[in-house]
Amino acid sequence: MKDSIMGENSHNLLHYYFNQTNEAIVITELTSLVPLAAKFYDFNDKSCSLLGYTREEMKKLNPITLFFGHIDSEIFRSIQNRFAIEREITVEMELLTKLQTKIPVEANCFLIKMDGKTFIYSSIKKISRRKKEFDQLLSEKEFSHSILDTIQAFVVLLEPDGRIADWNRHCTFHTGYAFEEAAGKYIWDVMLEKEESRNAKDFFSRSVTPFPAFHENNWVAKTGEKMMIRWSNKEIFDQNGQVQYIVCTGIDLTENKLYEEKLKESNEKFKRLVEHNPDGIIIYQNAKLTYMNLEAEKMLGMNCMQAGGSISNLLHPSDQIVAHEALHSLINHEQDVAGPIELTLTRRDGSSISIEAKGISDWNQNDTSVIVVMRDISPRKKAEQEFQHAFNQMQGILSSSVEGLLGIDEHHHVIFVNQAMLSAINMNRSDIIGQSIKPLLLKYTDTASIHSLLEENRTIEVKIGDGRKKRHLELSANPMKNERGQVITFYDQTDRVLLETAKNRYYDAIACGITVQNSDGTIVFANQCASEILGYESSDLLNMSSLNIEWNAKDENGRDLTGQEHPSMTTLLTKKEISHFVMGVYNPIREENRWILIDTRILYADQSQDIEYIIATFQDITEKIELDKMVKSQEKLALAGRMATAVAHEVRNPLTSVLGFLQLMETSDELNKDYLRIMKKDLERIKLVTNEFLSLAKPESMETVKLELKDDILVPVVHILMQDLNDRNITFEFFEEENGPYYVEGKQESLKQVFLNFLTNAMDAIPKEGSIHLILSHFGEHVLITIEDTGIGIDPERLPFLGEPFYSLKEKGTGLGLLICRKILEDHRGHFSIVSSPGEGTKVTIFIPAASQSDSETA
Repeated sequence: MKDSIMGENSHNLLHYYFNQTNEAIVITELTSLVPLAAKFYDFNDKSCSLLGYTREEMKKLNPITLFFGHIDSEIFRSIQNRFAIEREITVEMELLTKLQTKIPVEANCFLIKMDGKTFIYSSIKKISRRKKEFDQLLSEKEFSHSILDTIQAFVVLLEPDGRIADWNRHCTFHTGYAFEEAAGKYIWDVMLEKEESRNAKDFFSRSVTPFPAFHENNWVAKTGEKMMIRWSNKEIFDQNGQVQYIVCTGIDLTENKLYEEKLKESNEKFKRLVEHNPDGIIIYQNAKLTYMNLEAEKMLGMNCMQAGGSISNLLHPSDQIVAHEALHSLINHEQDVAGPIELTLTRRDGSSISIEAKGISDWNQNDTSVIVVMRDISPRKKAEQEFQHAFNQMQGILSSSVEGLLGIDEHHHVIFVNQAMLSAINMNRSDIIGQSIKPLLLKYTDTASIHSLLEENRTIEVKIGDGRKKRHLELSANPMKNERGQVITFYDQTDRVLLETAKNRYYDAIACGITVQNSDGTIVFANQCASEILGYESSDLLNMSSLNIEWNAKDENGRDLTGQEHPSMTTLLTKKEISHFVMGVYNPIREENRWILIDTRILYADQSQDIEYIIATFQDITEKIELDKMVKSQEKLALAGRMATAVAHEVRNPLTSVLGFLQLMETSDELNKDYLRIMKKDLERIKLVTNEFLSLAKPESMETVKLELKDDILVPVVHILMQDLNDRNITFEFFEEENGPYYVEGKQESLKQVFLNFLTNAMDAIPKEGSIHLILSHFGEHVLITIEDTGIGIDPERLPFLGEPFYSLKEKGTGLGLLICRKILEDHRGHFSIVSSPGEGTKVTIFIPAASQSDSETA
């Protein structure tokens, strides 16, 4: 009875699984693990076709000899030991066919234990040449993307332990972190909150296996803003099968999460919708069955509570693995839809039914739901079995291949053709079968190329169609196993040809210069815009380098640059990318120096830290620089004129008074003391104006010391003004928002003058009694000083002019006080701002960089 059941299992396995795949499937029964010994248990027709044997011939072969007989003994032992430990292995190898020809294949082998026996399940497929060409195209595409660095997604390259190895500009822009701030740090130390860091550490410690292909988490930007990101993860393995990098690609889902909340609210509506669906519907949440509709209960013969979280125990043993793998792939987000697949299950009453099931994954950050739709197909199952068997046999290589396939006999007449080929040449099967292949090929190529293809087995390329519908096909001919004909394979190379044709036009369309230099500094690519900016033909730029003296390069200050100081060479030597570097170069076509703004980027060799290329992008900014120089010159002339006019006005008035009184005393021959007193006052006015003007002009020596702002500056200044404050009935209050000390770096007397001027202005703004508040606090890396008075305030239209020379709100003011304060604060890397309203008082805010408490001694 057991043998009968096993026979039925084998029959189902072969007819419902083996013959549905386009891969060669071989199952061997393992008789010994070490040393490795086995015998064929079963195989599909694809494996016989691949190796050129009949089923009877295959059964007589030793599978170990067939697969590993021609492999070096050391390599075989390595494969054997690894297989014994890991119980699964993927091997790229060459197999010997019956005709002793070698074909490259990829074999995925798994150990499966069933009924006390151990089997090796092997899935074998040819390694197609198309994959290599696709990888090449993908590499070129990635090269093009890296030039512009415009990927609008988060792309992060992580070390296996979770440290940041690289990321793209999108990450820098949206997180606020420069790459240098994050490079080499663990991802959870830079971007994740504490509650999410534990999950990340579990991933990278491999306590969670396998590494999740998808996950969501919150990234915290430098500003504190949170971003919900959905990640797609890909592990990159080295030749030894060890994880070398993890590439994480993320999409910002912050806004999408708002819609997910609304989706949860509609869950009950969804249940009512599916409750009476004619198909059976069950729902898994986090791998546990949590819901059945009425049809599903009827179909399975039980309700959700009776199922106990799963229906796997109802499935036929041969179907349990298939169902488990499909459910597992949906739960782990490996695919969004699985199926439909056919399953056999036994209900609680002992009756069996066949169902067709299709799974749909629905997941968010917190949980994963899988919806399984089932349909009872028992009434049509028996009829389909015979049809399915015949259908699978009719499939084979011809119908399943996406490449065009055409078979010819020894006389070069067409004996078979697949649908992909018919679609490519737009012909019917009846128009080509039995016809000579040469007239057909002559439509697309010449006689010499046909001879090269058919007689010498060389690959050729042809074009089919015209205009936008033109397709580029690569043709290769391989002899049939009976050596009485050939199989011609047509590979579609249209994408590769179009990409190569469009690539140069794409670069030339970019509105900035682009050059690519290799690791020696030699220019290997330059687009049309680079040729126009630099004044050389693109062909002339090739093989030039930054070391060429023809550039006559200068920095933005006009200093000559050596070849090693050019941005590209600096990046090549230091491995540091450069942004917004201004450089002058000589343009031989225009016969003049031109100013360019350069950015450089590094392209590393695959799986290496060696620089392969330096990409420089630049723009001509000559006109902008010339315009900036003209604007600055006009501003200087205007300022000089205003200063000269103001000085002349401030000095001329008291001089006129002095000259007038001298003439009066000269005519009277008497020394008038009242006249002398007025003349002295006017001369002191002239002295004040000239001293304040000179204090702005002369550079101040910045031999600074560390000062405690409160004790060394503010308290002495307040003591000086205290008597005047009392005389004017002005209340003065000092506040500290936090405990000191408040250290700054600077000159004590200069800073005293600043606060003396501001406090004096506050007192003068109070006509009668009032109050002044001085508030001291820390603000980031600065000390913040706020002076608030209850004076008359300042009109809004006058605020923009405060600090200009000789513009004053006081009757006798020179207007230089605030200008001196601004100069002193700028010398101390500080600044101030004024906010005021008429009748409500004035608020002055002063910022001075804070000094560390561990700096040099205080004054």
